[in-house]
Amino acid sequence: QGLQVFRDDHWFDVKYISNALVIHVGDQLEILSNGKYKAVLHRTTVNKEKT
Repeated sequence: QGLQVFRDDHWFDVKYISNALVIHVGDQLEILSNGKYKAVLHRTTVNKEKT
């Protein structure tokens, strides 16, 4: 569970890196570039057994 990105009609898990913080800046870059750079469709999932 965690961050996933959507590509080619499928959701893919983003590789987990131990003791790291992943910062997705795609939405901010899309806004700052007036849409020149597009953010990837993404979502987060939760493991209900661990929360």
